[in-house]
Amino acid sequence: RTNKLKIITVGPRESGKTIVTDFVCNSSKTHIGNSDKRYNPTVGCRILEYEANNGRTAVELWDCSGDQRYEHCWAAFVQGKHGVDAQYQRSGRLKQDAVDGVILMYNANEAAQENEVVLWYEHFVQRCGISDFKCMIFAVNFDANSSETLLPDKRLSGCAFNSISVKNDEGSLRAIRANFASFIDQIVKESD
Repeated sequence: RTNKLKIITVGPRESGKTIVTDFVCNSSKTHIGNSDKRYNPTVGCRILEYEANNGRTAVELWDCSGDQRYEHCWAAFVQGKHGVDAQYQRSGRLKQDAVDGVILMYNANEAAQENEVVLWYEHFVQRCGISDFKCMIFAVNFDANSSETLLPDKRLSGCAFNSISVKNDEGSLRAIRANFASFIDQIVKESD
């Protein structure tokens, strides 16, 4: 049996969402550790697909823009297979089965993003009725000299938290893939 999951990746602008999602999906668009530091913002949303659990899980990974000007698209990011229903449009709350998981990312080197990630959590996890165990937070460290990052707010303590570096070293790269794999495994186990 093949499981199908929809995971959305959200967070502030320039937080590393595209870099990490491309890496996890083996996309050639961006490369971790690339010396080209130009920022190329995501327009709206990109949907990438990859297989997890030795091909037993098909993952749709939505790389959603962190630019506030795309806020009008947010309802589409969290919709299910049949679109945004009338109940969501009236209440602002999402049906439970529309999104299987949320990955929140923020740039650990930008103090303002620590506060902003709480707003993303409130909108995409709490407001949408997604359980905290289906949410994983990545504090993305772009500075090779920075120390370990701690959870920015106790309200996020029910979510899996990972401080990752986008340095191009084997340990960092393995950790990113391992964190994603554990998250997918957890969601699949809870769904069975």
